[in-house]
Amino acid sequence: MNKSVADLLNLRFQFEEITENFTMPRHGSDIDILKWFIEEGYKSNSLRDEFKQALEIAEQIVGELDVPSKKTRTRISVVTS
Repeated sequence: MNKSVADLLNLRFQFEEITENFTMPRHGSDIDILKWFIEEGYKSNSLRDEFKQALEIAEQIVGELDVPSKKTRTRISVVTS
């Protein structure tokens, strides 16, 4: 996926615009709010017109951030005799 920073900022802006009048613990688009919205947002907002779109945007952003790092560590087994 690997979206650019500009793409992610655009998605955050869209999310904030859509959810401006939604019921949330606080407004914004930081990672905690996005994760809360994915897990709990349906309880108070699922009947709102643009809920599905906001949910898709939140999932896209969180999906980008939760991608495992390309750096991998390799363990080397040491055998002693």
